[in-house]
Amino acid sequence: MAINLRRLAVLYSKNKRTQYYWSVCNLSTKSEVESHLDFKKWHNGGGAFHPSACIDSTALIEIGAIVYPGAVLGANALIGSGAVVGPAVTIGQSTKIGYGVSLSNCIIGDSCVIHNGVCIGQDEVESHLDFKKWHNGGGVFHPSACIDSTALIEIGAVVHPGAMLGANVHIGPGAVVGPAVTIGQSTKIGYRVSLSNCIIGDSCVIHHGVCIGQDGFGFFVDENGNMLKKPQMLNARIGNHVEIGANTCIDRGSWRDTVIGDHSKIDNLVQIGHNVIIGKSCMLCGQTGIAGSVTIGDFVTLGGRVAVCDHVSIASKVRLAANSFVTKDITQPGDYGGFPAVPIHEWRRQIAAQRRISKKGIA
Repeated sequence: MAINLRRLAVLYSKNKRTQYYWSVCNLSTKSEVESHLDFKKWHNGGGAFHPSACIDSTALIEIGAIVYPGAVLGANALIGSGAVVGPAVTIGQSTKIGYGVSLSNCIIGDSCVIHNGVCIGQDEVESHLDFKKWHNGGGVFHPSACIDSTALIEIGAVVHPGAMLGANVHIGPGAVVGPAVTIGQSTKIGYRVSLSNCIIGDSCVIHHGVCIGQDGFGFFVDENGNMLKKPQMLNARIGNHVEIGANTCIDRGSWRDTVIGDHSKIDNLVQIGHNVIIGKSCMLCGQTGIAGSVTIGDFVTLGGRVAVCDHVSIASKVRLAANSFVTKDITQPGDYGGFPAVPIHEWRRQIAAQRRISKKGIA
């Protein structure tokens, strides 16, 4: 494994303690390839260390312990037998590491005590053997999930690590509740629903096939004309008493969470892009499409197949006729329609004028 120590120094340079350690160490700018021949015996305890590790002379590394390249050990740190300190791990002064401890991708502070066998910073690897059968319904769950005993997880449903299910939650067959997803009490999740990177409120109804919390559609073009994906790192938050129709998709946020307000109702086959915020008691009819970063107020109604352009704001108490297309902000309450959407009376006059023109053309 190649380790570029200069990059490691930059990565940890924000930590004042490690700034000092890096400054006193003679770091090579060349990448090094680890070999058992590269490791040396530490003078205090007989453990092994890589010469690129920055270790205070007062540290104790017991026999059988290993300190990998780029690690930083503070004054009076104690590394127990069989412990492994991975590449670029930082351990503060006077910290004690027990037997068989595994440390990777982490920074340990001063005067800590890490007892025998602890693992910190490792990549999580899930195994089907880790999952258990839920007593109520026959679905499977990970033991690290926090599930109320009254929850029903039907056969074929899967609840992943760290998920939280409230009282009287119902998870339908084939549904997948992803890691760290939260579902409020009395919420019903339909068949084959996919939930990830999201928080679902109380007393919601999520119908069959809904997908919530997946990455949004965000890309940019680099200097070579290649399409590169923008990071989509935030969540989707669904309020209380929300109903979401079958096969609707709600993307997670990229620069702000995607939010659906309390008591809002969403029909089947609706697409809600990343960073969208929808207020309370809104109604979205079937096949509506809302592009990214739209903000919608409270008590808004969108008719069937309404389209909303990205980064548009719609005021509270607006109603949009079916097949309308919103291309710019709507700042006043009222009824709107057309392509582009205009106040409803203006839209009706446009339709009447088009009809008169077409009749004259025929005549």
